[in-house]
Amino acid sequence: MSPATAELADPVEPLEPDAEPALGTRERKKRATRRALIASAQTLVAERGLDGATIEDICERAGVARRTFFNYFETKEDAALGWSEDAVDPAAGELFAAGGPTGNLLDDLVALVGTVLAAHDFRHDEVHHKGELVRGEPRLLARQLWRFEQTMTATADLFRRRSDLGVDDQSIDGEVGAFLVVSLVRLTHQLWTVSGEQGELADHLPTAVSQLKQLFAA
Repeated sequence: MSPATAELADPVEPLEPDAEPALGTRERKKRATRRALIASAQTLVAERGLDGATIEDICERAGVARRTFFNYFETKEDAALGWSEDAVDPAAGELFAAGGPTGNLLDDLVALVGTVLAAHDFRHDEVHHKGELVRGEPRLLARQLWRFEQTMTATADLFRRRSDLGVDDQSIDGEVGAFLVVSLVRLTHQLWTVSGEQGELADHLPTAVSQLKQLFAA
């Protein structure tokens, strides 16, 4: 059975039909599965501690098969953190490093951030619970820091590769570029949260970009 078939075969509680109208049925199901695994992992780690929360128990509570777990997360630590994949989609990263999609550095940086927001189903309650767990479990904090450093290093490399091609009139340092990506993601999430989680997360990216532009202009 293929991974996609396995996902469709697992009994996951579906979202309401109008919960996320911009998404297709398969994508809604994937998001529901991911959310169920995160909620299950966070609840069990909070109740039993990291050692007491097994992958089998996480899957049982979420109502999915064990094989499905590894379609979303590498470890139970990642499930509790809600960290299931590369922060930057590999295809989008390669396109950016090659000077795309528009050839304008700022526009392409914003497009790159947009792919991050579209690929990650950030939820305020999950972020809040993750913060509580990280504060109480040093191993989760270590995993979170390691994941973050991986993301920063990989993203900085995209900017360095783009700079080496000389496609932009002015290039920026790789570490600065990575910081801007992370900052835009966080600011967009904050704006989405303040709005009461209205619309899709990426809908608030233009406002985040506008605020940063105003800051630098000042």
